[in-house]
Parts: sequence; structure tokens; C-alpha cells
Amino acid sequence: MPVKLRKIRGRLLAAMVASAAAALSLATAAHASLPLGFSGNYTFGSSGCPSNNHVDPVNVLFRGTQAYAENVANQVQTHAGWSNGSGSTQWLWVDTGSGSSCRQMNYQRASGGSLDSRFHIRLWWIPASGGEHKKTAGDAHHEDFIWYCPGHAVDSNGSGGSGFDQGRWAIRQAFINGGHYVDSEYWGNTANFHQCDGDWAASNGNGLLVSVYHTSG
Repeated sequence: MPVKLRKIRGRLLAAMVASAAAALSLATAAHASLPLGFSGNYTFGSSGCPSNNHVDPVNVLFRGTQAYAENVANQVQTHAGWSNGSGSTQWLWVDTGSGSSCRQMNYQRASGGSLDSRFHIRLWWIPASGGEHKKTAGDAHHEDFIWYCPGHAVDSNGSGGSGFDQGRWAIRQAFINGGHYVDSEYWGNTANFHQCDGDWAASNGNGLLVSVYHTSG
């Protein structure tokens, strides 16, 4: 093969390799931005997890040797003081290790009862996790009791952030004060949800990574 053609072929091959590397980098970044790896990090209002029934953005991921759902619920109660277990049922696509499954939440904790304006979080155990990498996902938010609604309405978007942002911030502060390491990263789940009082609420797309390496106390 002539030298000129070999050079052209070499340049094309180099360009292809660079393009593939860039694609891999983007894919890795996208995966990193969605630590649960499925369904865009939103919960669902019905058991089939239909794509047209998103309800809340997942905005907290507890992880560590003791980050199983029951202990995380206890930690939320200990550090944030959210002890009430009332609230509607939601579902989430979770990684089982051999595929994804639409699972009902395992626990929920709130700072008040069903007739109160309150902070609230639902919790899902991620079955594929284990050992030092146990994971439980949560959808922290602040919600107002609205007498004419069939439940609560998440605080609307505003200068102080939506109820989703407020709930995430409350969990962050409670766990930092409780001695846990907390980090954050951008997950991009910024869908705007129409609330039963007519307002709109959206997360700013940030998620918390909360380390849990001890039992409650």
C-alpha cells in the first residue's frame, strides 16, 4: 500500500478510535449521572411503573455496609426526627441483579401525619446491592396538606427551591449533623410535576449520596 494511503488510513483509524472513546466517555458520564441506572430516577404512582405515571424525582441514595432500607428508615427517624409512617404507596424500577423490577417502597418516614404539612421520604431497597455497596433510594420532599386534594401537594417552584429541593436539603443537613459523609452530584431529573393544588414542582436535578456505615444511634 502506498505511503500516502497508509497515512490516510491511519488518520481515519485514529479518528474512529477517538470517536469511540468520546462516546464511551459520554456513556460513562451518563451512567454516573444516574446512579440507579434505570427509569430516569423517578418514582411511579401505580404498580406497573408505566412511563406516563411518574410522580417524584429520586433525589437521595444511601449507600454503605449498613444502607439497607430498615436501617436507613431508622437513621432518618433518628437524625431528622421524621417518625410518622403514613403516606400513599409508590413504586420504582430497581435493579435486582438479574434485571429490573417494579417494586413497591419498603418504608416511608414523615415529620407529621397525613393531615399535616410535612417533610416526607419514601425508601426503596436496591436488591442488586450488597456487602459494602448496599443501597437504598429515597424521594425526599416537603409537602403541604391541601384540604381539597386527595392527599398532599409538594411545595411549588420558587426562589427557595421546590419541595423536592427542600426535602433533599433537610436530609442533607440532618445526616451531616448526625456525623455522616454526604456528597452530591447532578442527576438531571428535572421534570416538572403538576400538583393537586394547581402548582408545579420540579427538582433542580441534584442528588445526594449519603454514606451509611453504622446502625441507628
